[in-house]
Amino acid sequence: SLSPNLSHTHINNVMTTERASSNTHEAVFVHPIVSDIRHGKLVPLRTKAEVQASTETIDVYIVEIPSKSASTALDLIKRAIPNNDSTTWHHIRRFVKPEYLPQHLLISLAEPHSFQTLHMLICPTATITLEELTALFATSPRLSAPLAPLLRVIPVPKYHPASAIQAAEWSEKYWPIAFKNQNPYGPHPALIARAGVELATDHGADTFIALAHNVGLEVGKEGFGMNIGAVVVERNAFIGTKVVAVAGDARYLGTIQEKDWKKGNNPMAHAVMRAIGMVAEKRVGMSKTSAPSVSLAADAPVSNIADPFVVQPITPVEKHYFELTNNLAPNGYLCLDLEIYLTHEPCTMCAMALSHSRFGRVAFAKEMLKTGGLGSEKESLGYGLFWTDSNWRMLCWRWESADEEGYNTAVHEDTQA
Repeated sequence: SLSPNLSHTHINNVMTTERASSNTHEAVFVHPIVSDIRHGKLVPLRTKAEVQASTETIDVYIVEIPSKSASTALDLIKRAIPNNDSTTWHHIRRFVKPEYLPQHLLISLAEPHSFQTLHMLICPTATITLEELTALFATSPRLSAPLAPLLRVIPVPKYHPASAIQAAEWSEKYWPIAFKNQNPYGPHPALIARAGVELATDHGADTFIALAHNVGLEVGKEGFGMNIGAVVVERNAFIGTKVVAVAGDARYLGTIQEKDWKKGNNPMAHAVMRAIGMVAEKRVGMSKTSAPSVSLAADAPVSNIADPFVVQPITPVEKHYFELTNNLAPNGYLCLDLEIYLTHEPCTMCAMALSHSRFGRVAFAKEMLKTGGLGSEKESLGYGLFWTDSNWRMLCWRWESADEEGYNTAVHEDTQA
């Protein structure tokens, strides 16, 4: 491992490379770094509201009636329960033919009906008691004749489905559900679908995740930090899709006190924070009409390791992308609409930093259920910080490897990534 007194000369040696031309530089840094590309798929993260909507149900009354009595039954319910506002649950089908009922709701009849029937969703049980509803149907015996009104209580989803797939699942599990091709709890399904296609085109996401993994291994091997990496990408109609910055975790650098260094206690040098800092450095350099540069002279330190913000490159691949001058569109604001690919789900601090920096899209490979700030599922911390009520929201995916092993990062589940 490295000490906080690591010399600038050592960092310079780590970053020194042999290159005769820019073409040689490309051959050394680009192709070998991403040679081990594993294929995978992007799984959209559910928002906190989507998770809540998928688990909460309400109890409702249902009854089977002759089809010809549907309008009469509806009028009866409206008169008896004037505050029964069905607009709050209009995602639930009001009338359902027997053949569209979930299997568990079908009733075996002694003999088939000689007439058509419908199953009616009456109202939530909180609106009226079963005794009151039974008495109401008793006042109109012709309503269900020749059937005996069999009132039943079933659970149904309280909230609208977030996707057509979810609507189909609920229709099988609860009661037929309508999907209006909208998502009131998160990004529109069409938006997610289009963005997912863009990210996966030509295995782009696979390549960027592989690059993040490589820089993570690089900083881990050198003892700078844990095997965690980040890759910032700009998708621009004018300059194309280009890697803007690559950063590995450097939590073992940039701390002053040895007791802090031994604990790896420098959150400002997390991979996400360093990547954001590198983009900022490039922005500053562009605003001065000169590209950011890294001096390799022994008397010109690459990075002040006493500074907790380790924004200067500390590995060859970081340096390569940091020095490029054509990989970031000019006149940009912060990290507005940039993409970031991560080996691990970021901690809550880094997740908020992504939001404040105005990233547009985030993809990470490994879930960090105990420490991650983006996940919304019950088994995670449940913060879902990529899509909140704040003034900025991001699209977020989990990259799922096509093979069982994926990338072995050897990072403990309690790690704040």
